[in-house]
Amino acid sequence: MVNAEEFYKRIIEVSGYSDTELKGLSRKREIGDKRAVISCIMKDNGYTLHEIGKVLERSHGTVWTSYLNAREYVKDEIELIKNKLK
Repeated sequence: MVNAEEFYKRIIEVSGYSDTELKGLSRKREIGDKRAVISCIMKDNGYTLHEIGKVLERSHGTVWTSYLNAREYVKDEIELIKNKLK
């Protein structure tokens, strides 16, 4: 398994998301959903909440909350990106 930072960069590349936007302070729904997608994909690939929080510059508690609350809402986007990662 590659380190969390490298996997995160690969997701960013495939998804077209903005690293600056994801790590920024915006609380807009669209940005929060993108963070949730990243969190879900990384968690599904065995990364810890601490590792995910570190790459997103968020606490592991914030990552867990977004993971739990948004998973169903963004499931199509998660699958789309997972397929591109293959």
